[in-house]
Amino acid sequence: MITARGRSNLNQRMLFATKVSKVRTDACTIIASLNLLNGLHKDAIELLKSKNIPAEALRRLKRVSAQRQIEIAELMVSANNYTIGYADALVLRTKKEQIVSPETTKQRASMSPEDRARMEQEMESLECDLKVATENYAENMYDLTCARGYIKKLLENTKIARFFNAHYPDIFSEFETIVATELAQWR
Repeated sequence: MITARGRSNLNQRMLFATKVSKVRTDACTIIASLNLLNGLHKDAIELLKSKNIPAEALRRLKRVSAQRQIEIAELMVSANNYTIGYADALVLRTKKEQIVSPETTKQRASMSPEDRARMEQEMESLECDLKVATENYAENMYDLTCARGYIKKLLENTKIARFFNAHYPDIFSEFETIVATELAQWR
């Protein structure tokens, strides 16, 4: 028969064991977090440091060379995509000479060399398209801002506004929508 004092001791020992196991788990988590950045290039870390990126995606980056890590980090930031799947696709698309240890890197069993080559070509094409879109973004925003300002000035002129409303009501309503739209919504 366990007395009240014995029950109390047992409860205290169980509580102590729980706390110790939690501290061990926390220590393991901290050590794993510290080791997570080992093997990553400092510029890639700098690009991704304020992003919500899964730890497993960072581990995938360790499979490629430092230069490729930076390229992948730039692509992830510009696409605003930090998923493990996207990191996998970018790592799989990496050329063999940019892989840290090609003999240990697992290839997907379902991917034939033809599929891999086609995927590499498609990813290269997507990267080029993304770079072009990124480069043109600032110029497009400037043009959009100027056009919006011009349309706003046109509609402030009552004669022109009445003319558009009478002869081109569909265009007039679109112009009103453009003027009413905040630029922040286009970004």
